[in-house]
Amino acid sequence: MCICFTAHLLAFAVTFDVDGVRYEIISQSDHTVSVAIIPKSISYPSYSTYQGDFIIPETVQFNGITFDVIGIGTHAFSECNNLGKITLPNSIKFIGFGAFSYSNIEELILPEGIDSIGAAAFRNSNLKEIILPKSLTKFESTIFYNCKFLTKVQILSTNITKIPDATFECCPLLEQVNIPEQVLSIGAYAFRETTNLKSIIIPSKVTEIGPFCFYKSGITSIVIPEGVTELDGQIFNGCTKLESVLLPSNLQFIGKQLFRNCQSLEKIVIPDAITNIPEYCFYECFALKEVKFPSSLKVISNHAFCYCGNLTSAIFSEGLKTIENEAFFNCTISELKLPSTLESIGGWAFGLGNIQELILPESLKEIGSYAFDDTQLESVVCLNSTPFECEENVFKNETYLYATLRVPQESIDFYKSATPWKNFFTIEGHSLSIIDDLTNGANLPVKHYIKTNGQLSDKPTKGINILLYNDGSTRKVIMK
Repeated sequence: MCICFTAHLLAFAVTFDVDGVRYEIISQSDHTVSVAIIPKSISYPSYSTYQGDFIIPETVQFNGITFDVIGIGTHAFSECNNLGKITLPNSIKFIGFGAFSYSNIEELILPEGIDSIGAAAFRNSNLKEIILPKSLTKFESTIFYNCKFLTKVQILSTNITKIPDATFECCPLLEQVNIPEQVLSIGAYAFRETTNLKSIIIPSKVTEIGPFCFYKSGITSIVIPEGVTELDGQIFNGCTKLESVLLPSNLQFIGKQLFRNCQSLEKIVIPDAITNIPEYCFYECFALKEVKFPSSLKVISNHAFCYCGNLTSAIFSEGLKTIENEAFFNCTISELKLPSTLESIGGWAFGLGNIQELILPESLKEIGSYAFDDTQLESVVCLNSTPFECEENVFKNETYLYATLRVPQESIDFYKSATPWKNFFTIEGHSLSIIDDLTNGANLPVKHYIKTNGQLSDKPTKGINILLYNDGSTRKVIMK
């Protein structure tokens, strides 16, 4: 056994060597040590020089004193690319910061009794599988960051309450990992770019999911627990294989780009408490066919559903006030029902759609440029008796030439002198005016039945009529 006494120049700690392994004294009084780094040089103090197999003993002797080996210290095996098998003793209580980072280690059995693992402990290593024992009480961020060969992680501990930031970030081969039931939060970037991870169960106690958590991961379905009230920071952005998401019923807030480029997502139910669908939230969700909008919704922000090429229907509940720029640009919407509360439609909002018939509510005050450009409009109905002015490019030239504009009978002359309405070649009067809503979400239909004296009819009569919609909702109107 070769024993020598050295001073660790950077940390000013007492170290000694035994059988080719350097140890650093943690406590003179408790007689404890950890495995220490043997630096390559002063210029590379964080890179170690260990090679081959190592069996770390439970105790070592120095100056006639027996020391317990209780840890693997900071950067102990960092940058060691010729490691063999490393056997750890049951006395190990901790693994320090970056202990095996950038090493070629493929396998390591952690002893039962280990308490903590430091940040970046296995970062950029060749580790393939690992079991985190029951005794573990915490591990810190980035411990498996960029482990290109990691396929499976078992977390047996019942003491872990948080999955820290970037724990499994950039682990492209990771297929299986369990999140313990007692976990309360999952950190930012925790599963970012785990492209081979198809499914994961989020425990019911989780109340927080950090930004970019599943960014560009391979998950295909996910259920968000009821305790989560906010989803922010592009959590699912780029999850191109994500097909289904169940959002919690009491979700209060969703952030920008939350589901951006989720190319396989086909339907979504937006919870009742959501008041704003933010910018780029469902941008490039090419497969999205069905969206259920909540009655609480007030604003649909810029580009929210832009390039959702399979979205053919947009039926909004009463209460919606604003649809911003390009919100539904390049969607194939053919069925559009705007609520009587809508006040503003942004530029290009429904551009490149398949809308054939459009009813603009009386509440509408503003329409942005190109809002209905390159649509297939054949009929435009305005319920407001006083036309408001907007840019001529709201509609394309073909709409003005071939579509019919229908306005309140008494307002025809006003529309014929107002921009852009005067550009319609055909302007006709209608005699419909809404006086009362019987059910939330009802909209004047394009194709409808009129219920008169309890009998169904396909024609309106003078006086009060009740419009019966295909979905069973009703609205009371006066036919003059």
